[in-house]
Amino acid sequence: MAAGEIEMTDFGRTDDDIIDDDIGNDIYDDGDYFYDDGIDDGGIYGLPDTPLHNPGKAGEDIDALRLRLKRTQLAQMKKNLVISFYRSVAIEYGFPIPEKIPYHKFKISKTGKTLYWNPEEGKLINMMKQKGGFLALSSLEKNYGRGGANAISESMGVEYKSKMPKLRAEAQEEIKQERAKLPKRAQTDTSNPSALSNKEFIRNGEVIEFNCNADVVQVPSQFIQINDLTISRQLHGSTEKVVIAYYIFNNFGGGQKANNPNSRDWTFDFKEPSNPTVSTRDSSIKWTMKDATCADAAMYECKVDYNGDTPLQTLFGHQNVSARAAVKNLFVTVFPRKANYRYSENYNVIMTCSVEGPPGLKIVWRSGYPNSGLFQDYSVATDIVEEEFSLVTSDTCPALQYRSTLSIMLRNEDNGLMYVCAARYDNDPELVDNITLSISPA
Repeated sequence: MAAGEIEMTDFGRTDDDIIDDDIGNDIYDDGDYFYDDGIDDGGIYGLPDTPLHNPGKAGEDIDALRLRLKRTQLAQMKKNLVISFYRSVAIEYGFPIPEKIPYHKFKISKTGKTLYWNPEEGKLINMMKQKGGFLALSSLEKNYGRGGANAISESMGVEYKSKMPKLRAEAQEEIKQERAKLPKRAQTDTSNPSALSNKEFIRNGEVIEFNCNADVVQVPSQFIQINDLTISRQLHGSTEKVVIAYYIFNNFGGGQKANNPNSRDWTFDFKEPSNPTVSTRDSSIKWTMKDATCADAAMYECKVDYNGDTPLQTLFGHQNVSARAAVKNLFVTVFPRKANYRYSENYNVIMTCSVEGPPGLKIVWRSGYPNSGLFQDYSVATDIVEEEFSLVTSDTCPALQYRSTLSIMLRNEDNGLMYVCAARYDNDPELVDNITLSISPA
């Protein structure tokens, strides 16, 4: 571990575990944690609050001396880590180090590696930058945990609040930039006639459109006479290419024909050239499949014959459309279930998120207060268990049943906190469900 980094640890402590025994000087020991009374004798230089008593005085045995030395060393280590935390935040976010650092609100573990904000709440400060999920509007809390955000908020006061709009704007811009880096999909704009299809994936019951025209296959602009248009497809797993519709032109227009299975809800729009004696380039076929199923996954083709440099030239446009199950049937449950979701502090609950979706589906837990509009990914990975998923055979799209469980011990400060389960495939919109728990003091 690099110097100045603090270990990410979750001890699951409660207020009942903290015993403030005055053991001597101004250092206190509750069994696993040490903290001092915050009298800053050493200032920001990390010196002990109170020097050790003369180790040679009567009645002081060697074990007591060692314990006293350990406490003093931990007090100094804590101050160094606290200063390191404030300096890191100052460099990254532009907050000045407070004139009076509230050392008494911080706690350090016996190992000297884990720092906490507020002994009563036990909120961890994580100074190891987390990698992975992007947390909207909460980059400070993302990097330094809830304890770090609370420490800065309380110690900076008004100045912190004045800077938060700027930080939120910067976070939003960072999100925008990160999304811009995502790989671009094929053209899927339903209003774009130069895209062969308006979708890359087929789900049961969806409407999908196909266009065939000169722009889809990129016929050079100088050629204005189109001889015919043809839409075909080759279903996945098949070796046969089937013509769906074609349009043949002559100098007087006309000549259309569509292959429309009687059992399917398909429509065809044949756009005739506006002036066929001059140009047929603006002609097109638009095929709308209103009852798409996963069995319609195929390689789709637009073929255009036109008069080019030679009497007849041909260009092709292809688009592969895959079958993909829809993300559906997402819901969150709580065990044990209490009336109106009212629980006592220190109560252990398990929340389960169930959802159906395609292979590769991602599930994320978030938490936040609805009125604030700020939700962050639940970052304590040890509390989340991704259960084995099973195959769903309800339709022809390959689908899986997913379950993710979140185990937490409720705290009084979490009263009104909303827990959200979000499921997403690739860059599709999320499907979410949420639950809000009420916490009563123990």
